[in-house]
Amino acid sequence: MPPPAPAWRPDPGWRRLPLFEQIPCDYGRFALADADLANPWLAWAKYLAYQLAEARG
Repeated sequence: MPPPAPAWRPDPGWRRLPLFEQIPCDYGRFALADADLANPWLAWAKYLAYQLAEARG
């Protein structure tokens, strides 16, 4: 598997706004097909995960 493209930390000024504050998020029904693969936070997470895996074996 090739390493992910270099990424940088996205602008922290943007935050996901809660739709309903009293209802917790349920990720139990998360489908990979629904993921936005162009999301800069996802790219950043994949980049960090790869760097940690390479550093720690």
